[in-house]
Amino acid sequence: MKYINLIRNINYNKNITRLLVMCSMVLYMNCALADNHEKESIDEDKIIIIGASYAKGWLINRLSCLKVVNKGIDGNQSFEIEQRFYEDAIKPQPKAIVIWGFINDLHANSKENITQTVGDIKRRIVSMVDTTKANNIVPVLVTEVTIAESKSLKWRIMSWIGKLRGKESYQHYINSNVQKINKWIREYATQNNILVVDLEKLLSNSEGSRKDGYYEADGSHISESAYQAIDRFAQQFLNKELVSKYGMCI
Repeated sequence: MKYINLIRNINYNKNITRLLVMCSMVLYMNCALADNHEKESIDEDKIIIIGASYAKGWLINRLSCLKVVNKGIDGNQSFEIEQRFYEDAIKPQPKAIVIWGFINDLHANSKENITQTVGDIKRRIVSMVDTTKANNIVPVLVTEVTIAESKSLKWRIMSWIGKLRGKESYQHYINSNVQKINKWIREYATQNNILVVDLEKLLSNSEGSRKDGYYEADGSHISESAYQAIDRFAQQFLNKELVSKYGMCI
């Protein structure tokens, strides 16, 4: 009986040993895979898109050999983008940073303070571009897109009342300032040899408003068909002007 129990104990211990070895191997393999995945995510060449909800909705995943990482956050104003710029855009060490988003500043601040608001937007864009260049990363600016009239009944009634009273419509107020800042972005970019993805011209009609079919019911957010147009335009433009010009993917 003692021999039988001894044999059972030996077999039991062998099984426990095998189990421990197998567990160790599984843990080792999982750790190795995790390390490799982390290394790939760090080492892989990438472009970062930073901005607000418009940027967040742009679900482009890859540009040529470059992985695209999206750092858009709903509702961000330019000061919030600037505050998280180093952590979200510079620290990951991308090849390029696409900076898109200031329209929430216009929505959030009063008309009485528009001069100050516009000045702050410009200063923050320059600051982010300077930080990007100082870290040997290529900055890419994006012109903001204009809005359309909302399809909601409330918006239409308010717009109609405003016109009767001889007041500037909210749509015109936003769009006129978007266009002014975009004009400055183009001039600043030309003077400083910075790439610009000109989405205002791509998505606007002859009157300067957003093209039909390129906006959601609120008149502001970008529709799926508009993002498809942005994808086609940006892929062609950035492959030519970013990847080729700066020798990426070679």
